[in-house]
Parts: sequence; C-alpha cells; structure tokens
Amino acid sequence: MLSDKWSPELESAYKTSGNHRTWATQSLQQAVKSGVYDVNLKDGRVETHEHEDDPYVKAAIVTPSKTAYVRNHVALGQDQLMKATVRLAALLNAIEWK
Repeated sequence: MLSDKWSPELESAYKTSGNHRTWATQSLQQAVKSGVYDVNLKDGRVETHEHEDDPYVKAAIVTPSKTAYVRNHVALGQDQLMKATVRLAALLNAIEWK
C-alpha cells in the first residue's frame, strides 16, 4: 500500500519545480536507468522551453508489450505513483481555495 511507504523524507525528495516537462524527463530517465527493458527513442532531442530553465527530452518512445511492461514495472510504478501523489498534494495545497 502506498500510504505505508510515505514519509516526510520521501515528500522532500520528490518535490520538484512543478514543471511537467521535468517530471516527464525524470520518468524517462528512470525508465532507462532501471534497465528492466530496453527503451528506444525515435527522433529524440533535448529541448528547453522559452519560459523555463529545465531542459527536457522530446522523443517518441518505443516500448515492449503491455504485459511485459506491467510484469517488470510494478515496484517502479508504485514509486512513480508516490512521487505523483506528493506532487499533486503540494499543488492542491498551494491553491488558494475560495
């Protein structure tokens, strides 16, 4: 259960600038780093957005079958979901609700 894995240290480690391109690039880097399957990029390039500082990867990603992906990525998926949970909570807490 994800709630069992949450800690203040994880929350601090997973916070980002809020840039969705940074989140996507981090996810791609984690996919490559995990080595569970080969990640093939088609037409990959590093770009920056004119109003943001963080570079990001823009590419088409060629992946293995859905079954193989799910089987090999349960733990990684849980980790990514925890990051998303922390980031969404921070975003919702930052909104000035009326």
